[in-house]
Amino acid sequence: SASSSARDLLPAGHAGLAAVASGLGNALLARYEHTGNTADLDHGARVLAGVLARAPADHPDHAGWLTNYANARLHQFGRSGALEDVDDAISHYLGALQETPPASPERAARLENLAAGYRQRALATGDAGDLDRAVTAAEELLQLLPEAHPRHAAALAGLSQGLRLRSDRTGSMADADRAVTAAEHAAQTAVGGHRDPVARADRLAGFAKALLTRFERTGSIADADRAVTAAGQAADLVSGHPDQIICAARTTDLANALLARGQHTGSSADSAQAIELIRAAVRMIPPGHPSYPGRLINLAYILLERAARADPPAGDDGSEPLRELDEAVTVSGEVMRLMPSAHPEWWMAASAHGNALVARFQQVNNAADLTAGIETYRQVLAALPDDHPDRAGQLANLGNALHLRFEATGRPDDLACAADQLRAAVQGSDAGHPDSAKRQLGYGQALIARFAQTGPAETLAEAIRNLRAAAGNTAAQAAVRLAAAAAWGAAAAQAQEWDLAAEGYAAAVQLLPLAAWHGLSRGDREHQLASWPGVARDAAACALQAGHPEAAVEVLEQGRAVVWGQTLQTRAGLTGLAASHPQLSSRLAEIRRILDQADPGNRVDADGLDTVAGRQDARRRSSERRMRAARE
Repeated sequence: SASSSARDLLPAGHAGLAAVASGLGNALLARYEHTGNTADLDHGARVLAGVLARAPADHPDHAGWLTNYANARLHQFGRSGALEDVDDAISHYLGALQETPPASPERAARLENLAAGYRQRALATGDAGDLDRAVTAAEELLQLLPEAHPRHAAALAGLSQGLRLRSDRTGSMADADRAVTAAEHAAQTAVGGHRDPVARADRLAGFAKALLTRFERTGSIADADRAVTAAGQAADLVSGHPDQIICAARTTDLANALLARGQHTGSSADSAQAIELIRAAVRMIPPGHPSYPGRLINLAYILLERAARADPPAGDDGSEPLRELDEAVTVSGEVMRLMPSAHPEWWMAASAHGNALVARFQQVNNAADLTAGIETYRQVLAALPDDHPDRAGQLANLGNALHLRFEATGRPDDLACAADQLRAAVQGSDAGHPDSAKRQLGYGQALIARFAQTGPAETLAEAIRNLRAAAGNTAAQAAVRLAAAAAWGAAAAQAQEWDLAAEGYAAAVQLLPLAAWHGLSRGDREHQLASWPGVARDAAACALQAGHPEAAVEVLEQGRAVVWGQTLQTRAGLTGLAASHPQLSSRLAEIRRILDQADPGNRVDADGLDTVAGRQDARRRSSERRMRAARE
């Protein structure tokens, strides 16, 4: 290169040698960013270290050379995951900032670099202090930049990222809301005034990620829809860009948004589109590029989601779900081999590997897969610090896998350990978080199994408390809430607590319309309903055992109303009908609304259903109204 040739021509000690060497180091880093060639990265880092070793500390460009070297060390951390690399980067960023006068135009860029360093270290360690420092640096940066400044949108995006990560770590909804506000402002500023499509796409992608963070805490479909829209706009902006790494990043963002929405709603269309997109993203990236393992992790998780949604195979005949699980096992295992175990994303690959092994065990009943999955989960937990924000989810994975092994082998120590792990997972989860419902469901099921083994009434009571809370978690997936309510009913029926059983099953019946809502395709709705064929019957049987025949009739009618609403296909054809027969179209829409409407006397909340006698008239009127609508 020109920089390398110039460096060779200049004698040692020449005044311009440091500047030329610095240019060479930066050029090597730029080439690494494009190709992922680690030889360029390591060579660049050595050149930049040599600049600092030879340059006088009072040189006017010294702070810039500190920054260049810190950039190289941060890139090396991205490959190695070694904390000494990111510590070194942050130390040099701080040194550069300290050498930069408050009024210098370079101060803003150095604050931006420092905030990025803190965020990267926090991702590896979960350290809330680093997140606080990242947010503080980003806030100071924004104070230096007027809104008209070309870097203002990027500074807002950096603040949003820090707030988003801190919300993930602490559960702060205030941070989640601020992250969305900052990212939205950044996206509006970039879209309105930035000519560079890559920068505009970056800002829109940041907005999508902030919306998804809030969606993951609240379950708000509006946020998920906006995230999909923003991520789609970002992907469109860079479609056809010559740098395929940029295209892959934005394609991955859209796939992740679709996956998150599809997991919550049960939409197979979202899942199918997500897997097409992530496969395209993987094809765009050379295998040696630093972002390649991350895209493989995304692919593994989407394959798992697809396999979980499909019907179980009739046998180990190479069916599509089993092929996808085999691919997920292979892909996640490859990432584990590509990444050093100290890498901040290694545990994600290992968790996906464990999930794939356990899911494959559930399909083909190969005990070796379950044993390997349990061991992988233990490795994940060993890699995560005790205060890591994702530790509760990994405890739940291990607990559920141990429960599966107990069911397969009957080993009581597995059940006891499963209950301990799941209890810790529930205790480590924020109440009301969507994922807490899954963990409470798993813990409740483990406690029910222990109750069947040992029989203390307190065990059943604790199980039902957790299942009731999961069923009432309005931020959680409807399918998870329904499973929790049905498990609550079944557990109480097993103990012949008929009032409690009827209450749980009635909650499950009420949740059927949410699990099979009309936003899903017909096939997805039928799949959801087919998963719970007898829940209304069980609810009625328990109500009869409890001595409430009227409630038994009402809950059966409510279950039938859900099926009628799906069978009538009232969504189909109303647009065309409205043009020719507007009154008939309006009446059909009203009938659809009545059939879909939840029973006003059976609202599910964290305390379960209100079953006082004064609600019976409201339930009866609602049932009669649905019956009349269905007959019409």
